[in-house]
Amino acid sequence: MKNLKAFFNLTTYLIFLSIVFFAYRTYSDNLRQQNLPDKNSQAIQYLQCYPLNTENKEQCIKKLNKYAPSDYKPGTELYKQFVYDMERLGFANFLTINGKECQKIDAGPIYSEEFAAYEVRCINGEQKFKLFYMQFDYDKEQWSIIATE
Repeated sequence: MKNLKAFFNLTTYLIFLSIVFFAYRTYSDNLRQQNLPDKNSQAIQYLQCYPLNTENKEQCIKKLNKYAPSDYKPGTELYKQFVYDMERLGFANFLTINGKECQKIDAGPIYSEEFAAYEVRCINGEQKFKLFYMQFDYDKEQWSIIATE
């Protein structure tokens, strides 16, 4: 009888700890989401990391880890895909903010030696592509659109 009572006490205690843990996690995730800028603003911040050299880019992205979902741990495939998606969204948002139509970017921009800029391929509507060439000014720390096709 004593063992049965101890078992129920332990079970009750474990259930209570589980409820507290999940309640805290939900609360902290909700609080975290409330304090973050919207996804478009986040994407623009990831865009600022894009042209940096590898070491500086890693440091820049590390500062933005707070935007990644809590279960996306740095170094995992989920996390890498999240960063990749945010960078593409950053390019699309930058173009939209600057009056260019860009519904989505399906592949990462490629650096063009000819233009000395990143070739950004936007999809608009029914799979219609439009190319934009974007350059990063390291002195001003800002992007500009230098050509379109």
